[in-house]
Amino acid sequence: MGMCEVLMGEKPSVGTLVARGQLITEQQINSVCEISGSIEGVLVFGMPMITGDRIASHLTGVPVVTFDQSAASAIVEFSSRLSGSIAGILLQLGFPVTIGDARIIRGANVRVQSADLASVVVPLTLPSFGTVDVSVAIREGRASIAA
Repeated sequence: MGMCEVLMGEKPSVGTLVARGQLITEQQINSVCEISGSIEGVLVFGMPMITGDRIASHLTGVPVVTFDQSAASAIVEFSSRLSGSIAGILLQLGFPVTIGDARIIRGANVRVQSADLASVVVPLTLPSFGTVDVSVAIREGRASIAA
């Protein structure tokens, strides 16, 4: 059972991967986590406002009417837990990494990382909640290059 299924109570379906030339937010609610270690980069969990409201409502047990600080905290926790799971997978593949604290960026068309990193977007659809776009932009870490 994956972390998303543990948190949300349902298994997500994975949509078609899309390559992007640079990492820019594309959704209304975006939780951003930096990756450092043997590889470095950024993870962005982007979602429409309604999906963020539904996920936050589920995690807090309180209906979210307005996306406030409490809802943002729930989305940060959601993305932090998923990022931790991703870090575990990377470690199993031989890439020890550290995931930084998540932060919320509201709105589309915000550049998250320098233009030299392309990204891949993986849409995860949770039937009862909506779609979360997981954008990944990584490269070999500076510590690995120096070794």
